[in-house]
Amino acid sequence: MHALYILSVWSHIVAVAVWLGGSLFLALVIVPVLRRPEYRDGAARLVRAAGIRFRTVGWACFAAIVATGIFNLNQRGVDWSHLWSGLIWQGPQGRALAIKLGLVTAVLAVSLVHDWLIGPKATERLLSDPTSPEAQKLRKVASWVGRANVLLGLAIVAMAALFVRGGI
Repeated sequence: MHALYILSVWSHIVAVAVWLGGSLFLALVIVPVLRRPEYRDGAARLVRAAGIRFRTVGWACFAAIVATGIFNLNQRGVDWSHLWSGLIWQGPQGRALAIKLGLVTAVLAVSLVHDWLIGPKATERLLSDPTSPEAQKLRKVASWVGRANVLLGLAIVAMAALFVRGGI
């Protein structure tokens, strides 16, 4: 069973790396490059195609993260009764886990809004009339929501490190 736990922890870390790494790549590489004047003509189409593809990858990662996270906690002796009774939330390690799970919930909520509402609406408007005030406003909102999600993801990694090292 120990080998399965190690495989699950590894899968959890890889899923986080793929989601967070992909998000950072989009935010730090793709979007800034597409803001250059020579690339603006195809930017909306590329963002839409990359967004749809990354949305699939990202949500698959979220599913893996949640599934392996539950399994990993169970392997560490935590079950549903610990969550509901409040036992798991006690002490420094419990505080770190509570913050981490709260941040995970926030990332999932922000991702839902970004991936299924704001992002598609922004690219639709940018494709139909890229210079319209509405298109520009939606582009900015989608960009800031994406950046906020990346920062939340980085905070989750910090809380994960604190959780496995004894808490805060």
